[in-house]
Amino acid sequence: MGQPLVAVAPSRNQFGFDGSERKVTSAYEVLDLGEALLRVYPTDAHLVTYVVRGATRQPRINKGGLASFPGIVETHAFFCDVDNAGQAPWTGASPVCITRPSAATPTAGGRFLLTSPRRSEPFSRSEGGGAGTT
Repeated sequence: MGQPLVAVAPSRNQFGFDGSERKVTSAYEVLDLGEALLRVYPTDAHLVTYVVRGATRQPRINKGGLASFPGIVETHAFFCDVDNAGQAPWTGASPVCITRPSAATPTAGGRFLLTSPRRSEPFSRSEGGGAGTT
């Protein structure tokens, strides 16, 4: 396997599959993590770390719809947001260790946003499983 895969939407306001009859679009494009992180987005919340196996495009999937989703959903990377109290902006005094890999996370990367840094970590091995397994 090459780079871990993620799915990216053109905007953050996408209705998700919830198991109901509501129609949802396959607005998310499945990309290599590296390519997704190089893009510039007008707002936050464009990326999800789950992908539908074999898909090049996919819908957002809500937690309530995961058990009835008609496909195998996999997670290839982990992201976390680290926010300051009250969503205050990060400054030069903010910790920089988040952007540096460590012995525990040698493949980790990070990026700073206006209000919070994000740390990304690709999984080092396949976690396997079927729908609902991350």
